[in-house]
Amino acid sequence: MPTNELRCRPPRIYLVGMPGSGKSSSGRLLARILGYAFEDLDSAIVQRSGMSVNEIFTLKGEAFFREMETQCLEAFHSRDALVLATGGGAVLHNMDRMLQHARVLWLDIPVDELVRRVSMGTERRPMFRNLTKAQVEIKVWELYRQRQALYALAHRRVVDEQALLDWGQRVLFLPRAN
Repeated sequence: MPTNELRCRPPRIYLVGMPGSGKSSSGRLLARILGYAFEDLDSAIVQRSGMSVNEIFTLKGEAFFREMETQCLEAFHSRDALVLATGGGAVLHNMDRMLQHARVLWLDIPVDELVRRVSMGTERRPMFRNLTKAQVEIKVWELYRQRQALYALAHRRVVDEQALLDWGQRVLFLPRAN
């Protein structure tokens, strides 16, 4: 994982991490701190497809969702002053492109906390729908093991939401990138 510190404020910041890591809620706050626009990749997919994420997974399948994810992500690569909350699986097919076009931050929240958060909202998350808490825990660990190496390619690993906001406060005072 690159550890170089920034010399200027990045034009785009993409947040990656597991479902339940706080990408959307923290991303909104980070965008507010920086004076950037905030976008949520899943919301862009919903808007473009005219279906909810659950409907896409149910009616079209995960492969269709991932293709829509890639298409929507491409549209954000040219936007400036942007914080983008990606979906948990966006790294599966898009990490190289994200690293080329934005500062990528990995929200690496402890797995037991992810399990707690995801278990509270399984109806909103297609991969966890109709699972017991024990099944959610197994699924979260499975996804974490599959994705951890991709997440680790991020420019920076952030271990909680407060650390992300602290980083944003430091970046705020850097000059903007040209």
